[in-house]
Amino acid sequence: MLKTARWLLLPLLAVFLLLVWGQPRSWEMVLWALGRRRRFRVVENSMLPTFRDGDEVLVAVGEKRPFSPGDIVIAQHPLKAMKMIKRVDRVLADGRLFLLGDNPAESSDSRAFGPVAPQLIIGRVTGKF
Repeated sequence: MLKTARWLLLPLLAVFLLLVWGQPRSWEMVLWALGRRRRFRVVENSMLPTFRDGDEVLVAVGEKRPFSPGDIVIAQHPLKAMKMIKRVDRVLADGRLFLLGDNPAESSDSRAFGPVAPQLIIGRVTGKF
């Protein structure tokens, strides 16, 4: 029982400090501290100016809410063994997503490999870390 209480103290303290901090992104940080968000690091500049190489984002993994144009997602690249960050351009009638990078000159996206199946979507970006 004592170990459980100690284990809960740190997350509760983190939640309290983040709420007192009062930043607009504090709720996302609380969700991250509670394990409800995952952190991913942006590699390369396919999403400039929104995200730069080295930025870290918080991602809601496994959300059931449908995707909409404008959402930014982390997805498994359909042709390479890598993850990618892209913006949903449109949702097709069959549920597949047409993904585009914000920086077309440096982006491998649906213009090259076509629409992406929903099973390849890891999660929705909810904010910067």
